[in-house]
Amino acid sequence: MSTRRPRIAVVGHASHVTLARVPSLPEPGDILHLDAPIWMPGGGGAITFSQLVRSPAEVHFFTAIGDDAAGVDVQARLMTSGATIHVAHRPQEHSRDLVLVTPNGERTIVVMQSPLQARFSDPLPWSLFAECDAVFFTGQDAEILRAARAARVVVVTARRAAVVAAAGIAADVVVGS
Repeated sequence: MSTRRPRIAVVGHASHVTLARVPSLPEPGDILHLDAPIWMPGGGGAITFSQLVRSPAEVHFFTAIGDDAAGVDVQARLMTSGATIHVAHRPQEHSRDLVLVTPNGERTIVVMQSPLQARFSDPLPWSLFAECDAVFFTGQDAEILRAARAARVVVVTARRAAVVAAAGIAADVVVGS
């Protein structure tokens, strides 16, 4: 008897994140030097995606990517996951974030551009949601969320309560972060 792998879709943004450990957060007027910063795709969609690709599930990521070097880097890194990436390309700079983490784990995020999000008008395979066991949604388009309701389970981040209300659907799970 063969068992089908769960199919999960993630809808959200993937920012170009520079992450650095710092001895403390800067005070007003300070200059902070970052020792050994690393970069990775981050943001609500990319973080969830990066965790799900470690599971045995078949994972699909729906996102938007800018046309600059940061966007190229983010898409290339996402593609190394082995999962399926559905990308809406945007003729603009890709979103960048700076994340500072102190020794006691305090995290501060500096968002330098608004995250790029997929839109229902993008030519992406939205009908795939009907074949998904679950969709994790941290997007901003109510039409995409309505389409996601075709999945068995819809999980939405609490930060998207306004999108849930606009979509007029009920989420099965609401996750706070």
